[in-house]
Amino acid sequence: MAGQVSAPWTPGPTAVPTPADPPSITAFVPEAERFVEAHRGLRFRSQPRVLLLDDAAFRARSGGSGDGLDPTLIAEIDALQLVPRSVDLAAAGRRAQSESVVGVYEPPSKTILVRGVAPTPFVREVLVHELTHALQDQWFGIDRPGLDGPGHYEAALAFSSLVEGDAVRIEDEYLASLPASQRARAGLEEDAATGVRGDVPAALSAILHFPYSAGPTFVRALAAVRGEAGVDAAFRTPPATSADVIEPQRFLGGTAPDVQVAAPAAGGPVLDRGAIGEFGLRLLLTHAAATGAVSDADADAATAAWHGDAYITWTRQGLACVRDALAAAPGPDHELLRRVLAAYASRATGVTLADAATTLTLTSCG
Repeated sequence: MAGQVSAPWTPGPTAVPTPADPPSITAFVPEAERFVEAHRGLRFRSQPRVLLLDDAAFRARSGGSGDGLDPTLIAEIDALQLVPRSVDLAAAGRRAQSESVVGVYEPPSKTILVRGVAPTPFVREVLVHELTHALQDQWFGIDRPGLDGPGHYEAALAFSSLVEGDAVRIEDEYLASLPASQRARAGLEEDAATGVRGDVPAALSAILHFPYSAGPTFVRALAAVRGEAGVDAAFRTPPATSADVIEPQRFLGGTAPDVQVAAPAAGGPVLDRGAIGEFGLRLLLTHAAATGAVSDADADAATAAWHGDAYITWTRQGLACVRDALAAAPGPDHELLRRVLAAYASRATGVTLADAATTLTLTSCG
């Protein structure tokens, strides 16, 4: 994970200082640090380094063009047929990641970058978010190379959801502390940010936003049950799957552990292996519902029946293929998942389903 990045933003007509704003971002930093410490229950071990940069310097330092999507992820989205083949996923990924941002936390340099054009409410909100990342990093370390590479996508997604969910939670608490007029200004700035994005396929948008949408609910559930100490403990022993994030009771120990599923055989040179997880199954069945292959209710119920999986991807005659062995709890859950996946396979091109006693194996070639 290269760094923790705030929500995309482009300065709009509301991004000008008013008498209610601090005189500068520099003047606001100590106040923001105190807020983060008080609401997160931890003290900064060292003074975070904050750089205030103009537009050009910020873009140059933060890599405003983005690194694009991992080619393996592109291949897997293609293999699962989550977007039309006419869509250039690489270009869509670059477009989604190239939106300008107001703040970035860089774990390697322990530096927060801030576009310091004006200390507006939204800019201050984002600085609180990035300071939360700095605090997380000082206490727990959030740059974890062991989560990079093949086979670790689910664990990396779950950890990113913890990291971003915690930061969004503190950011939201800061926003709630502002007067109504400043909250409204922050909302207008954020609306301007979302309004300038180019078209991004729904599946890709869901993947990129999952840590920011599901993460806060997960972290708030931890804090409600176990307090800030429980959130701290999660950084030491983080969630391992998207199911832990989507259904916090799994992580809190309220459900049976997921089944360990053996990876199926590949049909060609292997690209990647791992687990699509409950979130991946949700993406697939949401797409199936959108095409009319299954109902929304069945898609939701079958997603909740997920109990473990293992996939492998390969290439065949220039096409990316994926084979995923999925487990559901025996009985009604297995039958529900079988029925929904069979309905999807019957309507999709190049998709087959094999039913075994304990697993359902879905094969799809984009």
